Amino acid sequence: MKLEQITIIEPTRLTGEGLERLQQYARKPIVYYRDVSTDEEAIIERIGDSDAILVGWQTKITEQVLQAVPRLRYIGLCCSYYGPQSSNVDVAYAETQGMVVTAVNDYGDEGVVEFIFAQLINYYKGVPVSLANRTSSELSSKSLGIVGLGVVGKMVAKVAKAFGMKIYYTGRFKRSDSESEGAIWLPLTSLLKTCDVVSIHVPRGTLLLDENYFNNKKPGSIIINTSLGTPLSEEALYNWLKRDSEALAIFDADGASSFSKKLQEMPNVMVYAQSAGLTEESKHRLTAKAIANLVGFLADHDVECL
Repeated sequence: MKLEQITIIEPTRLTGEGLERLQQYARKPIVYYRDVSTDEEAIIERIGDSDAILVGWQTKITEQVLQAVPRLRYIGLCCSYYGPQSSNVDVAYAETQGMVVTAVNDYGDEGVVEFIFAQLINYYKGVPVSLANRTSSELSSKSLGIVGLGVVGKMVAKVAKAFGMKIYYTGRFKRSDSESEGAIWLPLTSLLKTCDVVSIHVPRGTLLLDENYFNNKKPGSIIINTSLGTPLSEEALYNWLKRDSEALAIFDADGASSFSKKLQEMPNVMVYAQSAGLTEESKHRLTAKAIANLVGFLADHDVECL
């Protein structure tokens, strides 16, 4: 048995070489949609009779969509997966229908970490023209608060330690391995009051900071968000930046995607035009892992590879 049709239903950042390799595993030419649809009927039409699809993090594959595509057997997420509550695919329903869902983790982490420290170094050294009159300062004099000490959070902590920063973190659990490296756990409110810089690393769809938290934010501090979704209340963030002209918010394209143009154009907001994790290296890692997931599905389900 062979896969008849693989459809890529939105942009996935797979490499051209990877797309050529994917073709080995399908009888029919791969169909690749290069835009994102929000219309369920259009999404159903895109999937059609495909027995395998690849999808990024934007297109919503709901129960209603899955009910309408009975031939579908495999869903390859070309993005990270942190659990059903933050996924754009109804994984629980898919699994009840015998569909296999896979995801790709830890492919863009290096780029995110480099982005965070590139922005901090530029800011504290006054590299942007608009900040050229700032007094230059060192990261070693700053305190960093990490919200969410997962894979990326730990990488950020490691680099911050190398710069001599004081490191604090918060999360659902204390991390003895990180505390042995010098990181100190604080409740979120205390972390916001204490730290010069707060970097957010939480799953998509986590609402973290509202007005009450921003009222406790250290004056003149920096907040960095590279997380998907909206972990910050826009109104609360806007009000904080408005009343504290020395404060700064830094986003990459993913972190800023849910915020209005009004907020993004504030003088103390910096927005990077693309995803911090989108590098040539990350595209190759993503492609390799996505293909490996599909090949693993074929092997586990006794599907003959072309």
